Amino acid sequence: TGSVATSQSPATYSVKARNGSYSSESNIVISIYPVYRMYVTSTQFTGNITITAADTNCNSNANKPNSGTYKAMLVGSTRRACITGYCLNGTSAIENFDWVFKPYASYFRTDGTTLIGKTDMSAMFSSFYYWTGIDTGYTNSSNNCSSWNSSSAGSFGIVGNSGTLSMYSNDVFACNTSNYLLCVEQ
Repeated sequence: TGSVATSQSPATYSVKARNGSYSSESNIVISIYPVYRMYVTSTQFTGNITITAADTNCNSNANKPNSGTYKAMLVGSTRRACITGYCLNGTSAIENFDWVFKPYASYFRTDGTTLIGKTDMSAMFSSFYYWTGIDTGYTNSSNNCSSWNSSSAGSFGIVGNSGTLSMYSNDVFACNTSNYLLCVEQ
């Protein structure tokens, strides 16, 4: 029993239940992801804005959904996500300097119920690939696993990346690899 005040990376707990002389034990994994909202400002800004001024605008904008504190999703000399590609050094001051996202957190639209994504231990959106066949500019790529009729290691297909929220990427996978499908309600 109790309530959680901070986030927690996945941890395994042993749970044992007893009923008289009978008992059962099982391991469960629990992760605690705090809830945060994201929004787009009601006004536009030129590129001539400091990170501090952008943060100030985020906290005074008419679209701000609640009384929380917000930071602009900008990087520069005073804020960065990763110093190594994909934050390979993990969660450290070197990797996440004044970074806007937190490790093991859930981010929602302003309605507070529509999940945008969850971050991993590096405070980056957990990413997975899904087949698209969409090239830069949203045109059909020739890398489409022979019109989705091949599972050959010699054929290739372009994937989207959930971590970058992109329908296309520069990533091309052999058609014998397994990737997700992105399904869209109509």
